[in-house]
Amino acid sequence: MTSIMLTRTNEPAPKREFTVKETYQYGVLMALSEEQSEAIDRLIGGSLGWWGRARIDSRVKKMLSLLEDLISGKNCATRSIAIAYIKADLVSIADHGLGDEFYSEGAFTSLESVFAQIC
Repeated sequence: MTSIMLTRTNEPAPKREFTVKETYQYGVLMALSEEQSEAIDRLIGGSLGWWGRARIDSRVKKMLSLLEDLISGKNCATRSIAIAYIKADLVSIADHGLGDEFYSEGAFTSLESVFAQIC
């Protein structure tokens, strides 16, 4: 189970239903996070080239932009409530996947470091 900065229990989070737009946004966010995790692993291993290192920053900017779009789309009274809903959505994705896609622990670790920049 992945932490996603939420208190977890031993039971999986309830499966959440997403709108088409949210499914697209979360799907792109998770794909970028998966790529970021792989790039960091290659960087640590010394096999990431110049272009790959440059893409790390642009991926982070895109991930931040998607998170801001998700926050603004939640229609909540406060930003902190919207962030809490997004965290719950991400826990659901960690437990149940998104559609038929499941993501690695590294993807959620990468996402946590980007998510920390928003909070």
